[in-house]
Amino acid sequence: MAHSDITKKALADSLKKLLRQRGIEKITVEEICAESMVSRRSFYRYFVDKFDLLTWTYNYDFCRMVEVRPDKTIWDYYPEILKYIHEDPQFFKNAFSYTGQNSFRYFCFEKLYPLILNDFGNVFCNEREARFAVQHYVYAAFDGYVWWLSQPEIMPWEEYMELSMGIIRTSAEGIVQSFKTFDAKQEKTP
Repeated sequence: MAHSDITKKALADSLKKLLRQRGIEKITVEEICAESMVSRRSFYRYFVDKFDLLTWTYNYDFCRMVEVRPDKTIWDYYPEILKYIHEDPQFFKNAFSYTGQNSFRYFCFEKLYPLILNDFGNVFCNEREARFAVQHYVYAAFDGYVWWLSQPEIMPWEEYMELSMGIIRTSAEGIVQSFKTFDAKQEKTP
């Protein structure tokens, strides 16, 4: 590992440690540097600010966790993502609570959107409809993660996955049936 990567990783590890204790808004660059034993000068050599480091941390962890391949679907990634979140719930709870610059919600959208679009984009009538739908799916997934981590007792990731996939599957089947009923009524109406 190159020296610059070692330094970035040390800063990221320190940021994650601090984020387990409190939100990013209450963490300073000075604290990150002190925790990692990296000088401020080195910090600013690699990052514009703590939010830039936060984005680098998300990307670094995501790239280590998920191997993006064309033969995988979102359902192949889902267990990896949930397991990753479940391994460090306090970090993610605090990361999720931040809604400003470089938020995890934005990062989640940036990473999940192309994966979901790849799987479902071709089932819609046109590109505009596909993008609209996938955007809503991504935000629903993120909001589900937030709900999951906000529970007094966080359920195991396997249980969360089973429940959420079951809800999605049942909802999809119910929506199809509902439209069939609606269409049948429309055909009978003069």
